[in-house]
Amino acid sequence: SNLVPNCLFKIAEILYFQGNYAVALKKLNNLIGEYPKESFVFKAVYLMGECHYKMGNYSLARLEYKKIIDAYPPLPLAADAQYATAWSYYEEKKLDKAAEAFRLVAENYPKSKLVPAALYHLGMIQYTSLSPSIAIKTLEKVVNTFPESDIADDAMYELGMINYKDKNYPHALAYFLRLTMQFPLSNLVHQARIMIGECYLATEKYENAYTTFNKLLNDFTTFEGRADALYQFGWSAFKIKKYQKAIIAYQEFIEKYPQHKMIANAYYWLAESYYSLQDYSAAQKNYSIIVKQYPHCEKIVETYYGLAWCYYKTNDFENAQKFFKCFLHKGSNKKMLEDAQYRLGDCLFNLRLFDQALWAYKTLREQYPQSQYGDIALYQMGLSAPTCRQCLFEA
Repeated sequence: SNLVPNCLFKIAEILYFQGNYAVALKKLNNLIGEYPKESFVFKAVYLMGECHYKMGNYSLARLEYKKIIDAYPPLPLAADAQYATAWSYYEEKKLDKAAEAFRLVAENYPKSKLVPAALYHLGMIQYTSLSPSIAIKTLEKVVNTFPESDIADDAMYELGMINYKDKNYPHALAYFLRLTMQFPLSNLVHQARIMIGECYLATEKYENAYTTFNKLLNDFTTFEGRADALYQFGWSAFKIKKYQKAIIAYQEFIEKYPQHKMIANAYYWLAESYYSLQDYSAAQKNYSIIVKQYPHCEKIVETYYGLAWCYYKTNDFENAQKFFKCFLHKGSNKKMLEDAQYRLGDCLFNLRLFDQALWAYKTLREQYPQSQYGDIALYQMGLSAPTCRQCLFEA
């Protein structure tokens, strides 16, 4: 029957889609040898390439794809074969060859539906190859020439990210805003809106960031990246001194995302928010959680300082001096170190450890000769001197 060759090809196709690539490959090879002039032959050749590709035999896949690409007159599958060739090089991490193969899709098959995707992947390879200016031109071609393509929103998002990473925040913001308006149904809209907020934060437009994150969280209860948006909402609220809003945000973040990489930072900003409201007990509680549970986090040194101040504010000078010393041992912020050195002297003075207080004040004046605390430290040194101690005890 004339239907036999087509049936055999369909069987090979089914085997391919079932993942039986080796068996499909064998049947396709036999089929081409037995029926070399059938109309489906080039489809079979292409499918053989796909079988090799799925099995990781990329060089063998390219041999089959090349038969399609070199055929004359050009075959409908030629663009697909060229595109698959590019991906085979990409899988082998031969990025230069992959880039060239993607470029040839656009150059040799300009009417193919694969051109936008080929240009997008070419642009991404150019970016990873440290050619951001060239990558931007390629991705802009996708956005401007193929705005209706399925990949245009991806290209626009990547243009935003390239500019953001290059600290070109106004351009990044423009792309992210454009994406949300031009592709409102894109699955990248949530992430683009997060990045709009990030651009505002990067340019210290905290009110705009607060509004952006707040609207995003109110518009959608669940979306990928919600944890990041919630964290940054808390941060932007803190920066514009809406401390109660920051507290609510960070409490929700801690409750819902306890394994998030920013969990220790969330506790820190929660503590800072409480401190800013002069709720030193709540601040102390959250600083202490960081010390106990996240002793190696990036905020641990600042936590020592904040915890010391909580104790200092509540006249617990014993614990205050302990954490001021921890901060002095590991801190690097000159202004905070200067302050901590002075407060340490005050703690020791209030604990009547006058010799140690005298040393602390003296150290402050030696290390920070222009310190704003210089004069008061000198006065305290006088009070800490042995000749004045009797007066202090009597008082």
